[in-house]
Amino acid sequence: MRSPAIMRVMHGLAHHHVGSPSLLQWLCILLLALAIPLALNATALPNWSAAFPVAGLAFLAYAWWTAHTHDYVMFRPERGTPPDPVPLPPGQAIQVSVTGLFAVEERCRHHVWLSGEYRTFPTREHAVITRLEPTRYCRIGRSREQLEGMWYIFCQPGDIADIAVGELCFGSFRKPCVRLTHRQERSGRLRRRRVKRIMGITYLACDSEQDRCRLAADLNTQPAAIEPNHP
Repeated sequence: MRSPAIMRVMHGLAHHHVGSPSLLQWLCILLLALAIPLALNATALPNWSAAFPVAGLAFLAYAWWTAHTHDYVMFRPERGTPPDPVPLPPGQAIQVSVTGLFAVEERCRHHVWLSGEYRTFPTREHAVITRLEPTRYCRIGRSREQLEGMWYIFCQPGDIADIAVGELCFGSFRKPCVRLTHRQERSGRLRRRRVKRIMGITYLACDSEQDRCRLAADLNTQPAAIEPNHP
């Protein structure tokens, strides 16, 4: 079931809408509307034929859950020694396709395969800067307008738990990737909006092996120790 093609289709259906419901919700409603009259024997078809739309509902539910729990992408790790720490100059940026938990103006949202830039500030804080553009799916569904705009991911060196390199697949797209496991802040959904600290995963897919090596080397670089001043 973890097919990159199916996972990308599930992403397209779940994240594009006609009115308020998503395309995936509309498809489930249609299958349910078809199953009910078949089960009640309200058509010329035998009532056991209701098993087909029910099976379709079960397939969609399982496919969506599998894709959703893996952020609609497939990461294939590669073995090898981590690159030597080499800091990325503050003025330079690496073009990436990013999947993970983004934040902006106290809002948090998972996004998939957003084009953006990775950079590191002089404080050694890492940042991913992206922009969500409007998209359409099957010429019917449309992405939500309220989600369009700039989205960010910030990461302090002390929040990094693991760095792994490999290949990231999103449908037919395949790119060399760095998988970053790090602590993130996620605002709650209640009115008080309590901030929660979670362990999140950010996928940074690069355009080339060279860019992936530069990005991984930068993430492996720890801040320089500050020597105390002596009188």
